[in-house]
Amino acid sequence: MTLFNTQHFGVFEYSEKSAAFAEMKVTDYENLVEGMPKHFKQAYLGNEVEAYLIAGGFDQESLKASPKAYIVQRGVLKSSMPMLQGRMNHTMTVVQAKRKPKDR
Repeated sequence: MTLFNTQHFGVFEYSEKSAAFAEMKVTDYENLVEGMPKHFKQAYLGNEVEAYLIAGGFDQESLKASPKAYIVQRGVLKSSMPMLQGRMNHTMTVVQAKRKPKDR
């Protein structure tokens, strides 16, 4: 189980061994955390990519819903393509579609 602190960016993973949450180290090469909106939504993208999508939230600089999106993949925070419209109160779900086999 993974939890995100959406007020002050932080990621915490549950450890069955210690029966507690421990902070997951997230590397931020581009200093993206400083501009990250508050109260964002996140979704796990699956075991194949081992990544989380972070999107939307409240941008404190513009005082509006944020269109920003990020990816946390294997412990590294990366910027992603922004949404067309800023969203704050929204729901996300991930649907995995079966890939079509390549024609030979």
